[in-house]
Amino acid sequence: MNELPKGWVETSIESFCLKPEQRTPSEDEFFNYVDIGSVCRESKEIEITDKILGCDAPSRARKVINENDIIVSMTRPNLNAVAKVGKVLNNQIASTGFDVLKPVMVEPNWLFSIVKSKKFISAISEETIGALYPACKTSDIRSYAAPLPPLKEQKRIVEKLDDVLAQVDAIKGRLDSIPAIIKRFRQSVLASAVSGKLTEEWRKETKYEKYDLKLSKRNSSLNIPKNWAVKRIGDACKIISGNAFKSKELKDEGEVPVIKISNVQYGKFEVKNQQYLALSYLSNYESYSVKEDDLLMALTRPITNGSLKVCRYPEKSNTGLLNQRVCKFEFNNEDEKDFYELLFQSSYFKEQVEDNLSETLQPNLSPKDLKQLIVYIPSTQEQKEIVRLVDEYFAFADTIEAQVNKARTRVDNLTQSILAKAFRGELVPQDDNDEPAEKLLERIAQAKAEAEALAKAVKKAEAGKKRAAKTISK
Repeated sequence: MNELPKGWVETSIESFCLKPEQRTPSEDEFFNYVDIGSVCRESKEIEITDKILGCDAPSRARKVINENDIIVSMTRPNLNAVAKVGKVLNNQIASTGFDVLKPVMVEPNWLFSIVKSKKFISAISEETIGALYPACKTSDIRSYAAPLPPLKEQKRIVEKLDDVLAQVDAIKGRLDSIPAIIKRFRQSVLASAVSGKLTEEWRKETKYEKYDLKLSKRNSSLNIPKNWAVKRIGDACKIISGNAFKSKELKDEGEVPVIKISNVQYGKFEVKNQQYLALSYLSNYESYSVKEDDLLMALTRPITNGSLKVCRYPEKSNTGLLNQRVCKFEFNNEDEKDFYELLFQSSYFKEQVEDNLSETLQPNLSPKDLKQLIVYIPSTQEQKEIVRLVDEYFAFADTIEAQVNKARTRVDNLTQSILAKAFRGELVPQDDNDEPAEKLLERIAQAKAEAEALAKAVKKAEAGKKRAAKTISK
């Protein structure tokens, strides 16, 4: 560690924290239980607690927490699941997966800042054991050497940190709102693209005629250019749905991948839990073959988070075969494929898909219903112009998204930079009249000894009461 400011000391966390208290909740007791999953790693707050009855409590519900305690998850410490206990959770119970730090005569927020620091996270992560479920020990946390300023300086630093980090959080909040704006922008571009508005200038003097077709149960209607064709999608292109291959035919290895629902995601083909068929299946089921750049759609749960599961089969992939509940599209003109990929994400098309889903636990879109959905089709020349413009706008959105991600990284680094500055004593002015931290440590040691002695006396008295009660009952 670098040379400490005047009046500071370097000491272990153990030196200014009491040991955690543990107890088994009584069977008829209701309490708030804080588990590892209760802590939000981003906000460093306890967001979710379970109100449970003692008889239903898990065996790990044992550690008593009080207001201003700092809890540190010992599982996967690199994820830094830490939080300060608020007033509403005073005297509740947390999992034994936490180390509960109970600060004595130091600012709780100073200790909280320490356990959020990059240096602490790195040091504790190096002590983890176990490959599948890495964890550290309480001794690793409590032996960490932390800087300790005079108490009055702690208060000044914490006050300044609250102010500065609140500003950083406000910046984070604004940055976090931008992805939603970008998403709305992309949706707006798509809506303009499939309604002809995007190419309005390109067409110049073309007049508009309103089509009031019942595209869905919501009676959606669009203002579509006069010269666009109105078709059922089954008439605009060929739709081929997959075959129900038997599970005994599928192998974990092979030459011909089977294209399943799980592979088809929004804008991306995901290779996971891949299974294969023998090479001979290609000639026997040629009509179900899928080649690179084919446009695919999932027919089970086709819409997730507002996006239709449509993607291209990756380049340089082995020819695959369509499994049931997945379909592919074949076009007379391959140049139309790019436009249709955009069209499938339009609101009016997704509305029709939603209105034709089966009402089951696994909503399905039948190939027959899919072929009946209505689409608006411009000329091939205009399709190319639409795709070009959408690519241009989306590239602009991608650039903003990349800049936002860089800004987020800089803000995250800024938080750690501010904490590091605080730990070097550079955040607030020092005062020579402050009691040195050495003196504070002496008073803490005495207070800890008194607290531990009192705890032992209480424990001994409780044990005596239990023995007396047993003797009387006999």
